[in-house]
Amino acid sequence: MNIRKQLFIICGLMLLMIGIDSCDDPVTNELEDLYPQEQIPWPSLADTPWPMVGHDPQNTNRTIESGILAVAGVLSISSDSYFQSPIVMDEDNGVLRIGIDTGFTVMEHYDSNGGVEEYITIQSNGIIAVPTMLPENRIYIPGKGKIWVLDGLGKEILWEDASHNHPTRVTVGLEDELYFFTNDPTNLVSLSSQGIVRWIYPNPGNDNMGWTGLAMSPDGEQLYFSGGTNITCLSTNGEVIWQYPVGSLRVYSIMVDNDGNIYFYVWDERNMVCLTSDGELRWQASMEDLNLLKIDGTQAPTIDFHGNLYYVARDTSNTPGVISLNNDGQPRWFFEMSIQSGLICDINNYIHFGSSFPGDNHVGVISADGELIWDFVLPDISGDFAHAPVITSEGEIIYPLNASSQSHLIKLY
Repeated sequence: MNIRKQLFIICGLMLLMIGIDSCDDPVTNELEDLYPQEQIPWPSLADTPWPMVGHDPQNTNRTIESGILAVAGVLSISSDSYFQSPIVMDEDNGVLRIGIDTGFTVMEHYDSNGGVEEYITIQSNGIIAVPTMLPENRIYIPGKGKIWVLDGLGKEILWEDASHNHPTRVTVGLEDELYFFTNDPTNLVSLSSQGIVRWIYPNPGNDNMGWTGLAMSPDGEQLYFSGGTNITCLSTNGEVIWQYPVGSLRVYSIMVDNDGNIYFYVWDERNMVCLTSDGELRWQASMEDLNLLKIDGTQAPTIDFHGNLYYVARDTSNTPGVISLNNDGQPRWFFEMSIQSGLICDINNYIHFGSSFPGDNHVGVISADGELIWDFVLPDISGDFAHAPVITSEGEIIYPLNASSQSHLIKLY
């Protein structure tokens, strides 16, 4: 073999090795980084691990806390009151929940060890509400015909608004303004931080307005909600920016990502839809496209730090589980599990769930790749999962249960 031929072969081998070496970075990592997410600062909310339902005004159900990687113990917390609401947390890992006790609306506050630190009677006509935590331990509590602003975990009423019937949960804007829906009539109402009416967006002719709750854009300048037969976008001044028509009175689970994309499930059309912040269709996926029978709109979805979406669903064989979609609406995997709680995502992109059917209550964690990280049976625990859990700054996981005189909070540590 002559020298020229040997050099040609050697050069070819070197080029081949360079080509192989250049493939070290896996394609999956590149894809995961296409839609990076981060928690958006919201100084008008309390700096707690979980200050409001959905965790934040974008309804991501995502936290920067890291949940436990194995269960060392379980603490069961009971109460004589009837609780059926989600829970929120204060700055010291305390838990707040609204319930009913002998016809009165009450709030119980539990310290980090599970002891009742505060028991506050809110009003005589019992209604289950959802608190929203503000800085300096102030709390918004909607009730029957009123909104209260409590100071210092309920020690003092700063002001109350009694001009709107049956207000829903309170969403707080970046300028400390309030947004909530009312019933009879159905309106979207905005108040100032002192309880003064800023504007009222009237019911457009359908009682299902606000079915999905309210979501806000990452910059805090736009509001999104179901207007009955459309998704409506308002400015924070109450002006209509755009409306996107949907052929359903029931729209569930509005979430907003860091790029301002809006995700929701249309029940009657059986479609998952993603809109841009300008109200343009980004993608749409039918249940057939996703190999699903339906998505459970009553259980909270979540979005991870790579922009992937997670929903409680049933596949075409009616098997319950969790489906994950990428940010472009393509199915990634389906994990079989009967799930009754809402879903949340922690800093590790682990998806936390709770199940009370069939058999024993148990909780668990699924990885972003659809693998079961751990699953734990809760011994001698009565009550049903209905809402998403929260994660404390210590990594403990707290699940609310629907119960009357049985366990209604479960802490795993």
